[in-house]
Order: sequence, then C-alpha cells, then structure tokens
Amino acid sequence: MNIKLKLAGITTYFCSLLLVSSSLCFSPAFAQDFEEDEEEECEKVKNSRAEKLYKKSEAVARKDKALQVQLLKQAIIEEPDFIDAYWKLARIAMARESYKSALKNLEVVLEICPTYNI
Repeated sequence: MNIKLKLAGITTYFCSLLLVSSSLCFSPAFAQDFEEDEEEECEKVKNSRAEKLYKKSEAVARKDKALQVQLLKQAIIEEPDFIDAYWKLARIAMARESYKSALKNLEVVLEICPTYNI
C-alpha cells in the first residue's frame, strides 16, 4: 500500500475520532455544568481603625514602602484576619524578591479564606 494512502487513512481515522469525541463533549447528555458555584465571600474588615491604616498604606505606597509595610502590619495587629493587608504584604515581599516572606503571607491569606481570589 502506498504511504500517502496510509497517511490519508490515518488522518481520516483521527479526524473522525476527533469529530466523534467533540460531539460527545458538547452533547447535553455528557456536558458538564461549567457555571461556577457560588463562592463564599471572605469576611470583610469590620475594624474601622484597621481599614484607615490600610487606606493610609495605599496613600503612601509610591513614596515610602517601609512606611507602607509598617502601616499594613499595624492594620493586621488591629484586625488579625485582614486578608487584603496580608495579600498586600505578600505582593510587596514578592517585588522585593523576599519569597519566604511572600509565601508566609500568602499561606495566611488562604488559611483565613481558602476561596480568596489570588
């Protein structure tokens, strides 16, 4: 048998297989429901002092990173489950290539709220 005919036969076989498998995937009987489940929202900050410290840290972010980190840590002292503050500290640590610190803060974020959208 000619090699071109063999290749054409193999190509036809795989194309048919692809067509059948794709039609099964998109048929209503086999289709998965890809809608995301309602995710639980993480608890919002209730401590107004912690929130003010966080906002102040955002205001000084471009001018003074050390002060920003200090304000974020103070916000966490006020509100120990302040996810956004931990997330911001992790981002700062990553930018500084301080990966152990970043990982530590990210672990805290996921410990507090496993559904947090990182």
